[in-house]
Amino acid sequence: MSFSGAARIWRENAPYTLDVREFESLLALKPGLPPSRDVFDQAVRLYQGDLLPSCYDDWIIAERERLRSAFLAALESLAEIAESSRDYPAALEYTRRLSRY
Repeated sequence: MSFSGAARIWRENAPYTLDVREFESLLALKPGLPPSRDVFDQAVRLYQGDLLPSCYDDWIIAERERLRSAFLAALESLAEIAESSRDYPAALEYTRRLSRY
């Protein structure tokens, strides 16, 4: 994942996207709309692991934890949505993924 602070200064018309920006945009729930399994699933697929895992600067540690927490919350939401729709195999898989962290 990319540094999310860069998402704040990234040129809107640039021919590139930032995965952190996409990840955060997907997880920004709209008031009054129910959470969507598809949206959470897209966000979870974007998350490819911790942000800059070999960097230990103070700013990156906090950012890494924030993004990991958002990822884990999305996985938990997916497990709850799958369980409520009685898709128990999917709920179990999301729960297994949660237990790895």
